Amino acid sequence: MRPAWSSAFVSFCIRKAGAGTKFKYSQAHCHYIDAAMKASAGTNAGYGYRAMKPAAYTPKVGDIICGGREYAKTYDYDQAKMIYQADSFYPSHGDIVIEVTTTHAITIGGNIIHNVDRKKLSLDGNGRLLPRKDGSKSYPWIAVLACEI
Repeated sequence: MRPAWSSAFVSFCIRKAGAGTKFKYSQAHCHYIDAAMKASAGTNAGYGYRAMKPAAYTPKVGDIICGGREYAKTYDYDQAKMIYQADSFYPSHGDIVIEVTTTHAITIGGNIIHNVDRKKLSLDGNGRLLPRKDGSKSYPWIAVLACEI
Protein backbone atom coordinates (compact mmCIF):
# COMPACT_ATOMS: atom_id res chain seq x y z
CA MET A 1 0.00 0.00 0.00
CA ARG A 2 1.32 3.42 -0.96
CA PRO A 3 0.52 5.95 1.81
CA ALA A 4 -1.78 8.80 0.84
CA TRP A 5 -0.25 12.10 1.85
CA SER A 6 -3.79 13.44 1.84
CA SER A 7 -4.38 11.48 5.04
CA ALA A 8 -1.12 12.82 6.46
CA PHE A 9 -2.39 16.33 5.62
CA VAL A 10 -5.69 15.77 7.47
CA SER A 11 -3.82 14.19 10.39
CA PHE A 12 -1.40 17.15 10.55
CA CYS A 13 -4.25 19.71 10.52
CA ILE A 14 -6.22 17.86 13.19
CA ARG A 15 -3.11 17.51 15.39
CA LYS A 16 -2.27 21.22 15.00
CA ALA A 17 -5.88 22.07 15.92
CA GLY A 18 -5.28 20.35 19.27
CA ALA A 19 -6.98 16.95 18.99
CA GLY A 20 -4.25 15.22 20.96
CA THR A 21 -5.21 11.60 21.64
CA LYS A 22 -8.77 12.09 20.35
CA PHE A 23 -7.86 11.29 16.71
CA LYS A 24 -6.35 8.28 14.94
CA TYR A 25 -3.48 9.85 12.99
CA SER A 26 -2.92 7.63 9.98
CA GLN A 27 -1.43 7.18 6.52
CA ALA A 28 -4.84 6.01 5.27
CA HIS A 29 -8.17 7.81 5.71
CA CYS A 30 -10.10 4.56 6.28
CA HIS A 31 -8.41 4.08 9.67
CA TYR A 32 -9.65 7.35 11.18
CA ILE A 33 -13.05 6.81 9.49
CA ASP A 34 -13.33 3.41 11.19
CA ALA A 35 -12.39 4.92 14.57
CA ALA A 36 -15.21 7.48 14.12
CA MET A 37 -17.65 4.72 13.14
CA LYS A 38 -16.73 2.89 16.33
CA ALA A 39 -17.26 6.10 18.33
CA SER A 40 -20.75 6.38 16.81
CA ALA A 41 -21.46 2.80 17.83
CA GLY A 42 -20.31 3.53 21.40
CA THR A 43 -17.20 1.34 21.22
CA ASN A 44 -14.52 4.05 21.00
CA ALA A 45 -15.06 6.32 24.00
CA GLY A 46 -13.16 9.59 24.02
CA TYR A 47 -12.64 9.77 20.26
CA GLY A 48 -13.08 13.32 18.96
CA TYR A 49 -15.23 12.47 15.94
CA ARG A 50 -18.43 10.51 15.34
CA ALA A 51 -19.19 9.14 11.88
CA MET A 52 -22.56 10.25 10.60
CA LYS A 53 -24.48 9.04 7.57
CA PRO A 54 -24.47 11.97 5.13
CA ALA A 55 -28.23 11.85 4.46
CA ALA A 56 -28.94 12.36 8.18
CA TYR A 57 -26.43 15.05 9.14
CA THR A 58 -25.67 18.68 8.29
CA PRO A 59 -21.91 19.32 8.01
CA LYS A 60 -20.33 22.05 10.13
CA VAL A 61 -16.91 23.68 10.34
CA GLY A 62 -14.31 21.25 11.72
CA ASP A 63 -16.05 18.13 10.39
CA ILE A 64 -14.34 15.79 7.91
CA ILE A 65 -16.23 14.70 4.78
CA CYS A 66 -15.18 11.26 3.55
CA GLY A 67 -15.68 9.36 0.32
CA GLY A 68 -14.30 6.24 -1.32
CA ARG A 69 -11.70 6.25 -4.11
CA GLU A 70 -10.78 3.78 -6.84
CA TYR A 71 -12.68 0.50 -6.37
CA ALA A 72 -14.34 1.94 -3.23
CA LYS A 73 -15.83 4.93 -5.10
CA THR A 74 -19.33 3.46 -4.79
CA TYR A 75 -19.09 2.64 -1.07
CA ASP A 76 -21.61 4.16 1.29
CA TYR A 77 -21.42 4.12 5.10
CA ASP A 78 -22.58 0.53 5.55
CA GLN A 79 -20.42 -0.91 2.76
CA ALA A 80 -17.30 0.88 4.03
CA LYS A 81 -17.93 -0.37 7.55
CA MET A 82 -18.40 -3.97 6.36
CA ILE A 83 -15.32 -3.93 4.07
CA TYR A 84 -13.14 -2.43 6.80
CA GLN A 85 -14.25 -5.14 9.24
CA ALA A 86 -13.27 -7.77 6.66
CA ASP A 87 -10.07 -6.27 5.20
CA SER A 88 -8.97 -3.35 7.47
CA PHE A 89 -8.53 -1.17 4.37
CA TYR A 90 -10.25 0.49 1.42
CA PRO A 91 -9.05 3.49 -0.60
CA SER A 92 -10.71 6.68 0.61
CA HIS A 93 -10.29 10.41 1.01
CA GLY A 94 -11.25 13.02 3.59
CA ASP A 95 -11.50 16.81 3.45
CA ILE A 96 -11.90 19.20 6.40
CA VAL A 97 -14.89 21.55 6.36
CA ILE A 98 -13.72 25.17 6.70
CA GLU A 99 -16.97 27.00 5.85
CA VAL A 100 -20.64 26.19 5.33
CA THR A 101 -23.09 28.27 3.30
CA THR A 102 -26.75 27.56 2.54
CA THR A 103 -25.71 25.79 -0.68
CA HIS A 104 -22.19 24.42 -0.11
CA ALA A 105 -19.73 22.94 2.33
CA ILE A 106 -16.32 24.45 1.57
CA THR A 107 -13.49 22.04 2.36
CA ILE A 108 -9.74 21.87 2.27
CA GLY A 109 -7.82 18.73 1.49
CA GLY A 110 -4.43 17.50 0.39
CA ASN A 111 -3.22 15.47 -2.58
CA ILE A 112 -5.84 16.77 -4.98
CA ILE A 113 -3.77 16.77 -8.17
CA HIS A 114 -0.63 16.85 -5.96
CA ASN A 115 -1.55 20.03 -4.08
CA VAL A 116 -3.66 21.40 -1.25
CA ASP A 117 -6.96 22.68 -2.55
CA ARG A 118 -10.44 23.89 -1.65
CA LYS A 119 -13.63 22.21 -2.84
CA LYS A 120 -17.23 23.39 -2.91
CA LEU A 121 -19.44 20.42 -2.08
CA SER A 122 -23.12 20.88 -2.91
CA LEU A 123 -25.77 20.74 -0.20
CA ASP A 124 -29.50 20.14 -0.59
CA GLY A 125 -32.21 22.44 0.80
CA ASN A 126 -31.84 20.80 4.25
CA GLY A 127 -28.06 21.33 4.36
CA ARG A 128 -27.22 17.67 3.65
CA LEU A 129 -24.52 16.64 1.19
CA LEU A 130 -25.63 15.83 -2.33
CA PRO A 131 -23.95 12.83 -4.00
CA ARG A 132 -20.54 13.38 -5.60
CA LYS A 133 -20.52 13.87 -9.36
CA ASP A 134 -17.99 12.50 -11.81
CA GLY A 135 -19.18 13.44 -15.25
CA SER A 136 -22.67 11.99 -15.63
CA LYS A 137 -22.25 9.54 -12.72
CA SER A 138 -23.12 10.09 -9.06
CA TYR A 139 -21.35 8.47 -6.13
CA PRO A 140 -22.26 8.35 -2.44
CA TRP A 141 -20.27 9.82 0.41
CA ILE A 142 -19.10 7.35 3.05
CA ALA A 143 -19.56 9.60 6.07
CA VAL A 144 -19.32 13.02 7.61
CA LEU A 145 -17.15 12.81 10.69
CA ALA A 146 -18.76 15.16 13.19
CA CYS A 147 -16.15 17.04 15.23
CA GLU A 148 -16.78 16.82 18.98
CA ILE A 149 -13.54 18.40 20.14
